[in-house]
Amino acid sequence: MLSSERHKKLELLVSLIKTQQLPIILCAPDGVGKTTLLKQIVQSETQAGISHFLECDDACTVASMIAYLSSALSPSGVYASNPTDSRFASKLADDLNRMTDNGRAILFILDNAGCLRAGVLE
Repeated sequence: MLSSERHKKLELLVSLIKTQQLPIILCAPDGVGKTTLLKQIVQSETQAGISHFLECDDACTVASMIAYLSSALSPSGVYASNPTDSRFASKLADDLNRMTDNGRAILFILDNAGCLRAGVLE
């Protein structure tokens, strides 16, 4: 159960996610509940759009993130291709843009993004 103060912060974060089309970075000390909070957001926002949660580690690459997202969007294999192929990433980006143009929200959360190697998100 969230305290009223934490609930207000959760509502603010959800509002920012819904209104801003920019990456949002959530930083706090270990053990304060960032991962729990992010998972709650994914669960609560799944009905409003497309929400996915990926826990990162130092082996995570752009190709593995693209592969994860594409398999999550199309478990039937529409994106069955090589995720390192630029055409694959381009098709995925086009499809995501089409979804947002049609009013669908897309929330892709990278937990532990601080573990990523330098340059992965540039």
